Amino acid sequence: MRLWILISALAAAGCSPLPRDISWFAVHPEEAQRVVTACASGAQFTDCENARVGLGRAKSLSRETRYRSGAH
Repeated sequence: MRLWILISALAAAGCSPLPRDISWFAVHPEEAQRVVTACASGAQFTDCENARVGLGRAKSLSRETRYRSGAH
């Protein structure tokens, strides 16, 4: 019986995705924007804050890249 409960708990834990970190969202700005938009509409995602910060980092990196390339 204990084994069955343990297997069930592990299977249930595997069903929910782990929150993505800020650095993941920074290199995937399209997905970050999608999550931020959904969160602003009231969706409850575990990675709303990570998406918001990651999107900010992606935008900052984009501005820095444009500046360094001379495209002011």
